[in-house]
Amino acid sequence: MEKFLKYLDNNNYSKNTIYCYRYVLKDLFNQLDDRSLTFYRISKYLKLQQEKYKPSTVQFKKDVILSYLKFSNSKLYKEVEEIKIPSSQNTFFQTIDEELFKKIISKIRIKENKDLFKIFYYCGIRMSELKTIKYNKSKNSIIVYGKGMKYREIPLVGKLKDIDFSLYQTYSKKKIYSLIKKYWPEWVTPHTFRRSFCTNLIRNGANIKIVSLVMGHSRIETTARYMHFTSNDVFQELEKYLK
Repeated sequence: MEKFLKYLDNNNYSKNTIYCYRYVLKDLFNQLDDRSLTFYRISKYLKLQQEKYKPSTVQFKKDVILSYLKFSNSKLYKEVEEIKIPSSQNTFFQTIDEELFKKIISKIRIKENKDLFKIFYYCGIRMSELKTIKYNKSKNSIIVYGKGMKYREIPLVGKLKDIDFSLYQTYSKKKIYSLIKKYWPEWVTPHTFRRSFCTNLIRNGANIKIVSLVMGHSRIETTARYMHFTSNDVFQELEKYLK
């Protein structure tokens, strides 16, 4: 397990992510009482988790186990991948639409603060990725390094022009949260911008495979969980179908 956690650290995973992975794997192995991993034991563990936690939490635990099995080149990977976690009733998360974003941004006088929110909203980056951004002068683009040192490239056009990305290399988690608290409604977190970015792209007709690449996801299923539509979105789609 420690080799796997070291691998995560070497591949740019955030401290919070590593902490969560450690917690899940430690809990799994504690319940095994030093017995080796088998499909039956993993399946039983996930079933017990369903009695205690909501489906999204159990799905996360399954994803952690899958990552560990993949790292270990375990033959159990494909079997465990097939385990179905029952989904709960859809929850409609709040996202920031373009109108709200522009309204709040227009009231921010400090350019550095304004540009920070543009980066989150128009790049869809994770908070931990802010410090990893590198400028590619030849392509006039930025390269963002995510989990597993996977990177993606974003062109500096339109709304991302004239932003000095180097300013944010030293921004702490505490500072980012304090700026969000200063300007945005209570329900907004750093992750709300990423969720909004994904939802807005899909609403504007972007192919989910492209969105998955832009988000830095290795699986489309992960991207699908980021697509948060309102009850009104669902109602409008049904109206179009029923006409």
